[in-house]
Amino acid sequence: QDEVLVTLVVTGQNRCSPVFTALSYQVIVPENEPVGSTILTVSASDDDDGPNGMVRYTISSGNERKEFAVDAVTGAVTILQPLDYDTVQEYHLNITAEDLGFESRQATAMLTVILTDINDNAPKFNQSEYNAYLAENLPANSFVFNVTAVDKDSPKNAIIQYSIVGGSGKDVFEIEQKTGKISSKTIFDFEESNVYSLDIVAANPDSPMYG
Repeated sequence: QDEVLVTLVVTGQNRCSPVFTALSYQVIVPENEPVGSTILTVSASDDDDGPNGMVRYTISSGNERKEFAVDAVTGAVTILQPLDYDTVQEYHLNITAEDLGFESRQATAMLTVILTDINDNAPKFNQSEYNAYLAENLPANSFVFNVTAVDKDSPKNAIIQYSIVGGSGKDVFEIEQKTGKISSKTIFDFEESNVYSLDIVAANPDSPMYG
């Protein structure tokens, strides 16, 4: 045979539900906020005594990717996974506060997490090398070619400016800063030179790479 001690705790009637300090919360978080950071602490109170008044927190929905966690006791919401504005810009998490009563009561508040973009993507050309052809004696200021780069960041961080930074044709071609349109600055003579190279940079205006 075996024996075990059972302690029975008699509690009063669970009359009150937890009440959050706000029906909804909102926090703005940079996308590069480190994993483990606390972004907000939610709080709910329960006017009952004993276990009926002890509140525990869970994320009940909106966290399918497991990118956030809430401390069951303190209500501190932390980051579990790296965040990426280019993938998800806004999260809507339902935070549930539930008391420890035998017949528990609960309340739910909405937490909106808004990510802000940082300039973490460099512009990329749609190909690594271009070839263009132009006729001998083409007038100066004639269109030659158009290069194109794209940037995955949000619009304010995806402004691209083009510049010619080197190559044998640096002094005889020019590029429109905003469009990537390359044009001639002179008339070309096939007998003098028939091949030119250009080193072109596409960069964000605040980048040290912009020349």
